[in-house]
Amino acid sequence: MSLAERAGGMTVRTRRVLFVVGLVLTLALAVNGLLGGASQLSASHTPGERLQTDTQFAFGILALLLPLAMLTRRFIRVTVVCWTIALTAAGAIAPVVWAGSAAIGVLAGVASAAIALGLAWLMWVGAARGADAIDSTT
Repeated sequence: MSLAERAGGMTVRTRRVLFVVGLVLTLALAVNGLLGGASQLSASHTPGERLQTDTQFAFGILALLLPLAMLTRRFIRVTVVCWTIALTAAGAIAPVVWAGSAAIGVLAGVASAAIALGLAWLMWVGAARGADAIDSTT
């Protein structure tokens, strides 16, 4: 099944809106990851805190690469998987190392993974090029 068929018969306009929403939210996460990681550098003393800061930087950088991967259709799976892992790890580790709450860490990790996959889906469906030819009349 092609990407166009998986787009569910959405119009070009709908796909573009989905892509832009995903793009804006992903870029907001990129800024949050990069600025948050930078502000945590001086406070990261333990190995866990350094790991969390590093994963925060990683998801920030990968969030910048994700829209590019979607638009160019290159390295999409690798970028999505790495970004999802980095975002999930950063979200799961943060409550544990900064607040000592393992239970919240599990919930935050699950929520982070859901957010990453949801945003990736928005851009994946929104960037469906093959559907443009099918829906060019709409």
